[in-house]
Amino acid sequence: EVEFTDTISNEIESGISATITVSLSDTSEKTITVDYAVTGGTATGSGTDYT
Repeated sequence: EVEFTDTISNEIESGISATITVSLSDTSEKTITVDYAVTGGTATGSGTDYT
């Protein structure tokens, strides 16, 4: 099982940097890959501005 355990994002002058920590529930001798996608958006939701 793959689990996202921590997410940190920082806005810097040249853009936004994100650190996403991924953990496995057990060790594996096989190569493990995780597909991901990034989409644009805003820091608002349900009428709240999170910026």
